[in-house]
Amino acid sequence: MKNNNIEHTIRRTRSYWYIDGLWEIGYGCLFTVMGTLLYLQTLIPSDSQLADLAGYVFLVLIIGLIVLINWGIRKAKEQLTYPRTGMLTYRPDQMSPQKWLFAALIAALSILAGSVLVALFQTWEPSLESIPLLLGFTGAAMMLFIAYPSNLKRFYLLAVYSIVLGLVFTWAGITGMTLLGMYFTLLGIGLTVSGGITLWSYVHQTSPPQEAPNEV
Repeated sequence: MKNNNIEHTIRRTRSYWYIDGLWEIGYGCLFTVMGTLLYLQTLIPSDSQLADLAGYVFLVLIIGLIVLINWGIRKAKEQLTYPRTGMLTYRPDQMSPQKWLFAALIAALSILAGSVLVALFQTWEPSLESIPLLLGFTGAAMMLFIAYPSNLKRFYLLAVYSIVLGLVFTWAGITGMTLLGMYFTLLGIGLTVSGGITLWSYVHQTSPPQEAPNEV
């Protein structure tokens, strides 16, 4: 019974980071911007010097956005989440090695399943054509890596959404930079929508902090 209570507390603490949907909104915006930039690169001739410059600009911009988004998420939580429902922290070693191994196994099996599906359902050579499905399963693995320790069902739905994107792009035969641009854009939109719904629900189910009465 004691171990069950500890496990419940750990999962509750881990899920608390995602309780307000801010992480999904932040990284959903990041993926959307990243996908849009990747797609825009397809409009630049590959043999031009501008294409090489665009690659460096893209890398610097994405790194800067990651830093900015992480800072924004923390600031938003300080202003919105922590005053409403408090702040929970946990030690990094609370998740046992067995749990990390299980999460890694889920990721590996997801990628393996994608490879198997490619072999079963594709009659052409699984070279470039297999990339969309593998990309979809890789994104699903990332969502499952979040979903299992936190036990948040919406991330399981996002994993399915990523796989569906991979299947659709495989069926459509979309590859290359166009594939990357469309996949990350649509994945980002899915994350943002999920985060927006979660944030709306969180705000309406919690109360803002009560202001202290003015002293006379």
